[in-house]
Amino acid sequence: MIYDTLLPKYDNIKETEKDLKNIPGVIEVGLFTNHADSYYKIHSENDFESIIPRL
Repeated sequence: MIYDTLLPKYDNIKETEKDLKNIPGVIEVGLFTNHADSYYKIHSENDFESIIPRL
């Protein structure tokens, strides 16, 4: 089953992710706590741009 829910703001999202994954039966939580070094944004004109987030 997939549940889509709105969570309140958490101070430590990595700890929240760990707590949710420790619930018996929970396989994945869909919280994106590990960020990539760069992202690609695809445009409708069949081109893309590379986005490097500022940390």
